[in-house]
Amino acid sequence: MVMREIGREHPGWYHLRTEEEALLLDVHESAVPDADSPAMRIAERRQEAMEIPDEFVFTSPDSDQLGYGGVLEEVEADAPSWRAFRGELPEISRGIGTTDPARAYPLTTTLELLFNHFCIAEHDSDSPLPQHLTVMLRNDKGSFGYGHMVHAEVLPPLARWIHANLEQGREREVSEAMRMAHELMSGNGDLYDWHDFRVATEPPKWVHLDVPGNACGLDPASSFSRDEETDSAYKLTPHNTDSPLQQLTLLYGLARLEEMAVEDRRQAMTERLALDLEEHLDTQSE
Repeated sequence: MVMREIGREHPGWYHLRTEEEALLLDVHESAVPDADSPAMRIAERRQEAMEIPDEFVFTSPDSDQLGYGGVLEEVEADAPSWRAFRGELPEISRGIGTTDPARAYPLTTTLELLFNHFCIAEHDSDSPLPQHLTVMLRNDKGSFGYGHMVHAEVLPPLARWIHANLEQGREREVSEAMRMAHELMSGNGDLYDWHDFRVATEPPKWVHLDVPGNACGLDPASSFSRDEETDSAYKLTPHNTDSPLQQLTLLYGLARLEEMAVEDRRQAMTERLALDLEEHLDTQSE
């Protein structure tokens, strides 16, 4: 069993990716929580704290659904020994300029429990794809200012990818993904354009994500400001993430960022295998 050490490179045990209307979570089967996992045992307590209605019964990972009201649906995984879960982005609009955050609580609180579990879980993953990103969520109903936090740790593989793609213009793909997710959830697409969803990278490996709000976004923690190594991890900390709309929009942006890095990694692995095969065949023919 492998327990994660902060900042180290490890075989991946979960990855985030996106669909047009959903977040997807790929989890190695050894990292999927069971009903006795510490994070799962507090599901009822968190349901009460977030005032999630009783009819949203927490579904265990043993079924084909997971979370409050089965908010995560199991879908076909891309690889053996992995499970994939799909969470549809909630429509939380109550009209132009107003939202009902409670509509998001089944998803955000389910993800909070899962990410807590992944942070401490032991696993047997031997995936050729390393872990790129870890995430922590915290939801506090009625809190002022920081009620729906999202923290992330950019691990060495993602830090290197950001460094390699500086000034390539790929930030626009992440900002457009966040804009689309925000519009879907809020129904307020006419109020914003992609400029309101800022994604900026700067040497050697830093990334900043901003969404509509009172200076709302994610930025590298100040404690890492002197770290100029391109292959070392760092943390992203939130500022003024007041609502689940902002929290999920930022999470969707992080998912798209990781997805792009993983796609490039897979392509490089495929090209490497093809080159190795070609070299092997050349050697055999000599």
